[in-house]
Amino acid sequence: MSAELFRRLAEESDLLPADVAAWIGNAFDRWLSGEPVEAAMGLKPGPGQRKPATLIRTEYRNGALRQAWALCPGTPWQKSRALAEAIGRLSQVYRRYRAGHPPASEVNRLLCTAADYGRLPEKPNQIHVICVE
Repeated sequence: MSAELFRRLAEESDLLPADVAAWIGNAFDRWLSGEPVEAAMGLKPGPGQRKPATLIRTEYRNGALRQAWALCPGTPWQKSRALAEAIGRLSQVYRRYRAGHPPASEVNRLLCTAADYGRLPEKPNQIHVICVE
């Protein structure tokens, strides 16, 4: 983020929800005091923690996996196995998707979307843990 954009965001923070405005204002003050912007905004992970961007990508990936899982027929375990099989066949579909050809099935479309956010789990038990709440 450029310094000019960060300054404008801080100046116009009154247009944002109160909690977001407070976060931006605090981050801007900390940044002006010399902290790196990532640390000032609270986006620098602690030791052994994942980066916030990684956590958000994982959340988006898991959301798309859950939607695809819900479209599969059968019991919860059968759904997890079917999704694992679909993931196993996804590589060619995903290559075509990345080249601009939308997948024919909604399950494959959701799996391609999930793959955009990170590596997909391949084993039914991994999928089951993510999709069964």
